Amino acid sequence: MTCLYTLFALYAPCLAGAGGIPLALVYPNAEDIDLKIEILNDVTYPHQALRARITLKNVSERRLGPLYPAINGLTLKGPLESKFHVVPAPLYGKDRPTLPSNAGFMWDKVPLFLEPNEYISVSRPVAVWRRDGGTAFPKPGTHFLKCTYRVADKEAKYLEKVIQFKISEPKGEDGEFYRLLQKHAGVAWAMSHPIQPPDKEDLPLIKELIRKYPQSSYAPYAHFALARAWISGVEKPSASRRICQAMIADELDKIIKHRLDPVRKVVVAESFPYRPRALILQSYADIAGRRTTLRYLHTQHEDALEWIGEFATMVLGHGHGLGAAEDLTGRRIISDLGREEPGAREEIWRIFRVKR
Repeated sequence: MTCLYTLFALYAPCLAGAGGIPLALVYPNAEDIDLKIEILNDVTYPHQALRARITLKNVSERRLGPLYPAINGLTLKGPLESKFHVVPAPLYGKDRPTLPSNAGFMWDKVPLFLEPNEYISVSRPVAVWRRDGGTAFPKPGTHFLKCTYRVADKEAKYLEKVIQFKISEPKGEDGEFYRLLQKHAGVAWAMSHPIQPPDKEDLPLIKELIRKYPQSSYAPYAHFALARAWISGVEKPSASRRICQAMIADELDKIIKHRLDPVRKVVVAESFPYRPRALILQSYADIAGRRTTLRYLHTQHEDALEWIGEFATMVLGHGHGLGAAEDLTGRRIISDLGREEPGAREEIWRIFRVKR
């Protein structure tokens, strides 16, 4: 039996809509769905990551669903490979492709349907995948990224979309940085992983690379690795807890910054593939700026897999987290009388996930 990994799998429990009215299960045909995959990075060099967005749109004239996202739905083929291999989502350590638990719970609790012209999208990082500690893109060359989507329940029919992209040859500071990473596989792996902290013995080299090549496109990966080392306790700066938090926030600031787009003449967010994860960490490191940080996540990375999990945690929670979800969406879950509005959490989740 061939193992096929889908981005969105159909989910069909006993469902009921408002007032307990059953919702019809409508499995899409191939012509009902527009499946799109795109890469959000400007340029990607070896040992870096890319961010991919997968969009599923209902182009039919009928309601389709329910839909459930299986996030391990991407396969990758390198320049010297003959077959596609699975790309796990590096969200919780080595090779653990799983939907953040609270987001998975919300998907089960609130099955989503797409009306005509509505769509749902997920963006996620593509980087670390090898169990031997290697990175997804060790060398320059042409690569292929494929998404497979199941469009029928019993017939098991699939749609596929494949895009071609190039891992560029680094030059200048990037070239020097890359050549050093080629000699230090552990540092290359730690810098390309958004969760796993670097080993303590790798930190001196990471700090030296930051000092020596501050303008390199690899520098944000090094800053992010250093921040994770401090957060995880791999290295503990000799400072008070408050100063340590400030050091973490300062390091994260260097990779979540905005820049002026010279063409459009507007301020835009940096295209660092792990920016959503960095913003989430920043929201805990810099409590005073948490509201602004969450607003960046909600407006600039609304379909990021990392933010989907964080937002689900907020919607399911109480206190400040729930209040932040209300603030971001402009919807009330708890009334002025302190009572929870029936179905309010579910409605916020639908609004958050489905777009037109």
